[in-house]
Amino acid sequence: MKKIGYYILGSLLRGLFYLTAHVPNTIIYGISKNSSSLFVRFSKRYKRKITRNLKIAFGESCDSKKVAAITSTLARNLGLNFAETLISSTEKKKALLDGIRIHGIEHLDRALSAGKGVIAFSAHIGNFTLIGLKMASAGYSFNMLVKDPRYPSVAEAFHILQEGQGGKFIYVEPWDKALRQILSSLRKNEVVCMLADEKKTKSDIYVDFFGHPAPTAPGPAVLSLRTGAPLVPVFIVRKDDGRHHIYIEPRLELSLNGDRTKDIHTIVASYTRVIEDFIKMYPDQWFWINDRWKKKVRDSALRNA
Repeated sequence: MKKIGYYILGSLLRGLFYLTAHVPNTIIYGISKNSSSLFVRFSKRYKRKITRNLKIAFGESCDSKKVAAITSTLARNLGLNFAETLISSTEKKKALLDGIRIHGIEHLDRALSAGKGVIAFSAHIGNFTLIGLKMASAGYSFNMLVKDPRYPSVAEAFHILQEGQGGKFIYVEPWDKALRQILSSLRKNEVVCMLADEKKTKSDIYVDFFGHPAPTAPGPAVLSLRTGAPLVPVFIVRKDDGRHHIYIEPRLELSLNGDRTKDIHTIVASYTRVIEDFIKMYPDQWFWINDRWKKKVRDSALRNA
């Protein structure tokens, strides 16, 4: 039944892509924003997850009013993000991308000047699906590392969307192929962007995230050590006027000692701190529905909150 459900979902997504190209953007935005707000409002599961994660991250400083405000804005942003992602796969994407401002491009240029490519790291903040498209429109060879949805019908629908977007994507699976593409892109002095804020259940790298240990993806650290490519933070946020801003920060300056295991931990902890700091600046822009910590840590953190 689940497979049938995802097949239907895949078909619906393909229908949405077609409608988006022929329906005014105001209608797409309105339907998507209101649907997302209603879904989060009436979904006890997701509201519980968001509330729990905010309490873990911010403790007593995040009272019920702050939780409600962040949840409301997050729900609205998720709807707008979905609408924009649909629009970005149509001929209407130029106006969307033209409205995005880039800050700190000199940091990326300086990192690329070393000739070893750049490993950009980002997070599920703002409409991160637009980063690669905007950077490509600005003249950069920018590859986004993406993971296919589990079910083939949905994955096929997303491939259609990504083809319409016209970006450069490297698919995580199969990993052997992805790794060859990543290394090839870096050798050509291109940018490879990786989202580094998800819980990795099989990772043995634990670093503090909002003061609590979390299993964290070591991929950017491992690749940087292997290739010498600098690590550069890149984030996108939506401001109050609805416009997107991409912020490119200076490359990470790291103090390493040549012990691979310790160096990986140092690098992972470093880019996790950068991600955490950015989330603190824009708490209603991050995807708080993620289970970032393991259950034992979550329970302990909530008892002490």
